[in-house]
Amino acid sequence: MKSTKGNYADKAALNKAIADAQFKSVRGQFRFGKNNYPVQNYHIFQVTKTAKGADYKTVSEGVLKAHVDDLPPLAVPLN
Repeated sequence: MKSTKGNYADKAALNKAIADAQFKSVRGQFRFGKNNYPVQNYHIFQVTKTAKGADYKTVSEGVLKAHVDDLPPLAVPLN
């Protein structure tokens, strides 16, 4: 809201501020694509059992790196 100086009425400026936002995310680093879907890394998380029956968690990192959703937007644009 700093970049729009609290002006919610200027929808074009608000949309640009959201698209350009830089912040720490639980998703890791990402940006928004042309259809407003996040461009991000995807991982596979898997829980298996050890020989003794305990849960064992593994992560396959970077299954899709900086994945861009190539489908066109289905919703009406925000601006």
